[in-house]
Amino acid sequence: MRDDGSLQNDIDELDGGYGHAMAYFGHLVASDLRSVHRDPASQLATHDRKHSDSQQHLNPTFLAWRSLASAGEHAGFAEHMRHITGGGVVARPHASLARVTLLGAARAIYLLEPDSASERVVRAAKLASKEASDAQNMRNQWGAQTDVPAEFLTNLEGPTKDLGTSAAKILVAAGWKDKTTINDLDLLTSVASQLTDVFDAPESELLTFWNRASGVAHARSWIWNTPHGHIHPQFDFIDTWRAPIQLLMKAWELWNLRRGLTDPSHFPPEGWAPDRKRWDRVSAED
Repeated sequence: MRDDGSLQNDIDELDGGYGHAMAYFGHLVASDLRSVHRDPASQLATHDRKHSDSQQHLNPTFLAWRSLASAGEHAGFAEHMRHITGGGVVARPHASLARVTLLGAARAIYLLEPDSASERVVRAAKLASKEASDAQNMRNQWGAQTDVPAEFLTNLEGPTKDLGTSAAKILVAAGWKDKTTINDLDLLTSVASQLTDVFDAPESELLTFWNRASGVAHARSWIWNTPHGHIHPQFDFIDTWRAPIQLLMKAWELWNLRRGLTDPSHFPPEGWAPDRKRWDRVSAED
């Protein structure tokens, strides 16, 4: 049986490891331009050449990077908030931040996982089709408001319809219905196999966390009756961030592989530490 000191060492190692990874992912998307670089001969560079700027929302590379960036921003911010509070974790707000990280990682993996370039494009079209539908619903709701300028609504209508039409062409050509999309639960289920080396039941881990975090994000009452967030800051931190960060690690490995890195590892270089100064407020005199 392990003694309390040995168990605490394991907890400290996990706690520090997840925090370090979160800070590094935040750094990669906010401060390291090398993270975006694609080898000209890589699979992602090929997508860039085939999709113009006007088609960027159908480009698997563009969508994958924005997904990684969203995930990394939220993880990095959460880690810094923990740092400035001396390690305290308010588990419910952290779950909302971790929810975005989980979904961003899942979207990136969904886009990058297929070896087939054409399948990556089809998956991008499914995501784009959903975004076009969401944008149209948003435009319809805004159109009912008297304080939204008509010119803005007109400018939004064209690109929204074009995106939906372009996505539909790709989907129909691949044998799908023209408005095929993928919802968040199916997205998470489809990428769960990436974590078979981490969790015994990865789909259960992802969906359990997703339901809990969604309850938090939508201010549901039942979330206050769960045991999460009532144990100890270190436990709460690990419990909240382990699935999102494990999935984000896999997403970065795929991103690095598809953009042509010979070593697709995502790990920070030896001796790397977060730059806390970038969060400081700088006075006008400075």
